[in-house]
Amino acid sequence: MFRSSRIRNLLTLTAIAASLCLPSQGASLPSEKNRRISNPPAALKSIGWPRLYKYSKYYNTKTYDVHILGTTEVSDEKMLLVAEFIDNMISALKSPQDRAKFAGHHICLIGSKDPDLGELGSIPNQRNAGGKNVTLLTADAINHIARDDQGNEFFRGWNIPAHEFGHTIELKLELQKRSDQVFSSNEGNYNLKMKREYFAWASETWFNSSRSKVTRDKMPKWQYDYLATIFDAANKWVPSSVSQQGQAVLPIKRN
Repeated sequence: MFRSSRIRNLLTLTAIAASLCLPSQGASLPSEKNRRISNPPAALKSIGWPRLYKYSKYYNTKTYDVHILGTTEVSDEKMLLVAEFIDNMISALKSPQDRAKFAGHHICLIGSKDPDLGELGSIPNQRNAGGKNVTLLTADAINHIARDDQGNEFFRGWNIPAHEFGHTIELKLELQKRSDQVFSSNEGNYNLKMKREYFAWASETWFNSSRSKVTRDKMPKWQYDYLATIFDAANKWVPSSVSQQGQAVLPIKRN
């Protein structure tokens, strides 16, 4: 049972995410030789939403011309980790035409000390959102030790970027009607007010990133079959988390 305040927050966040639609800007790709963390191109420093953040770091993914922007609170290592993750998640899409739609997408990385969406007049303490052309992620909550509501430590792997970029994929590929039909027809406890969350939750599971620990091979058949029309089932990429020493490691490379 979801509390009404939680539902209202998610509905508001869904509306915000749907509004994160920047025009694709033609920032030039760095050459392969010089591909490294750099200062953001002038055209990207204050583009679109959210202008509140001051981006000081920039990286462009190797394959899909996705712009990774980070504040000073975001480490270079986390910039590269997220870039590799997004590159692999797009590569997992079945259709080349679908993959091409992510050119010019913006991944905006912020830190725990940066403002949250509440300071933009929206949901207090919310700092992750997946929109059609912008995905906002808090770097400190990725591949990192976190605490639950009871104060217990747990390792938070890649569920947040898998979830938020799942929202982005659903919006970018205009899958909303298909998702609504599939999930409403098959999900036993389907909640209409949460309808935009189901594909994002399923994306976490497809990439073995769900905090529930359910993995792709344990998905309900109907859910697997639906996602297999979007992602290539033969692509077995899933992100790695941490080494036995507890140090962050890069996601595994593409097949």
